[in-house]
Amino acid sequence: VPREETIYSGLDAIVFASLINVIINHSNIVEISCVAQLVNVIAPILTKTNGGVIRQAIFYPLLYASNLIRGDVYKCDVNCKKIDGGKFGNVQSVTASFIKGENNSYLWICNLDSEFVEVDLSKINEGKAKRHIFMQASDKRNSFEKPDVVKSSEIILKNSDCIKLLPLSWNLIEFANK
Repeated sequence: VPREETIYSGLDAIVFASLINVIINHSNIVEISCVAQLVNVIAPILTKTNGGVIRQAIFYPLLYASNLIRGDVYKCDVNCKKIDGGKFGNVQSVTASFIKGENNSYLWICNLDSEFVEVDLSKINEGKAKRHIFMQASDKRNSFEKPDVVKSSEIILKNSDCIKLLPLSWNLIEFANK
């Protein structure tokens, strides 16, 4: 019986990254988190009979969360504007968590606003920011014909005390610990 598989967009990746941020920020009470997308037809990686594989848009936040996010979690006090969250009322336009690892620390941050947001990294006393990984929301989707339409991007940071987050984006800033 053929099954219909979900094909995720860049916007889905930002929503998924926001969910991961909630899980990170509540790691003091969430002992284990299971993601249905790992085992069902809504998977972050799709294959087809006789070859072919694509990484879906939601693959990238999951990749970095599973490979890098280790250590002590600190909730961030984010000073940002509120946006209309529909039936949930006004919600913060920026959500963030800070993870202090053994050698590196990470700022996991989602900009849910339709405008650029400036982040002052000088206030984070964890050494210099060295890498910025990010994705911006879009309605684009990866396909077997075009498998790399939606993916994360990376910038190496040098002496960056301030960065601008793209509208509707997921961001991971890596710091070298002091």
